[in-house]
Amino acid sequence: LAHKRIQELLKRDAMLVSDASAQRIAQFMFEGSQSTPDESSVLLEVGSGRGTKTLLLQNAVRAYNDVRMPAYAIDNLAFKADILKKRLNHSKISWVYPKTADATKPFCDMVSQEFSHVFIDAPCSGVGTLRRHPEIRWRVSEDAISENAKRGLAILQNSASYCKKGGTLVYSTCTIFREENEEVIQQFLNTELGASFELEDVFKTPIERKGPDIHFAARLRRIS
Repeated sequence: LAHKRIQELLKRDAMLVSDASAQRIAQFMFEGSQSTPDESSVLLEVGSGRGTKTLLLQNAVRAYNDVRMPAYAIDNLAFKADILKKRLNHSKISWVYPKTADATKPFCDMVSQEFSHVFIDAPCSGVGTLRRHPEIRWRVSEDAISENAKRGLAILQNSASYCKKGGTLVYSTCTIFREENEEVIQQFLNTELGASFELEDVFKTPIERKGPDIHFAARLRRIS
């Protein structure tokens, strides 16, 4: 009976299964940030995929300040946006708007405003999830890591331009490689646009034998 009940809740997206680190990243978006969510806040989520972090972020907002945060959820694959729409409908969330776009290029025709919060789930090698996805080991290479880092930087530079002064920007991955994490952040901060941001905090999952997936996140605040 309990098993059937759980299956029913999962089908209705009334129950969300996610790794502990993914949950922690959603909390990190707001926890300790100088830009706190309120009724005027609007979120830009880049790399929304099938929507697990979309739902986690909305739960984090409600847990933090009990408000609804309107959001634009951007992904480059239309079928994932369709899945997200269904999940949002099941969860009765009508204030999140899935969009399909290449996040390395301006998407002004889709979102014309500045955002108080920008969250990026960046492309990466995914080695932080190796225990659950052992097949990753066969497609990891130095070239692939470098390409992920270049794409991640392009996404970061484009998405950061939509963050308003005083707003918060979080760049997250599920990899342990500095080239895909800290080096991307440093390269961005060295750019003209990056100079208008300051690094607020960094989160890295401790590597433990029986711990959760390994995630990385950097939270930046736009100061000018």
